[in-house]
Amino acid sequence: MMNKKIVQGKIQAIKKNSKKEGSALIMTVLLLSSMIAVVFIFTDFINASLESSKSSQDSIQSYYAAEAGIEKFLYNTLVNDTELPSELGEIDSDSFDSGASYSVRSVQLSPTRIKSFGSYNGFSRSVELDF
Repeated sequence: MMNKKIVQGKIQAIKKNSKKEGSALIMTVLLLSSMIAVVFIFTDFINASLESSKSSQDSIQSYYAAEAGIEKFLYNTLVNDTELPSELGEIDSDSFDSGASYSVRSVQLSPTRIKSFGSYNGFSRSVELDF
């Protein structure tokens, strides 16, 4: 009889331990799932930040292209003594090795208003000059 009680006690202890081990497994799976979700969210945030940074860089590149067009116009007008445009329309355009380009246009004659449009990777910026 004694052996039967000992065996039953051991069986109950094994059942209790297996339940504890099962709950530990479930907790481990939940913890790992939570950690993986956090990693995915963090990765998505980093990718969005990198994309935003790239867009800003492309926008700045297009602005500098427009600025270069205005600077070239001023150089030609002031240093090379080129006359101011007498009609509306495109004055100059050029592109750079980087892929950026600009187009300088006369948009108003009196007073003179010159506008330079820069573009790079789908971004466009403009710079305006009045004198």
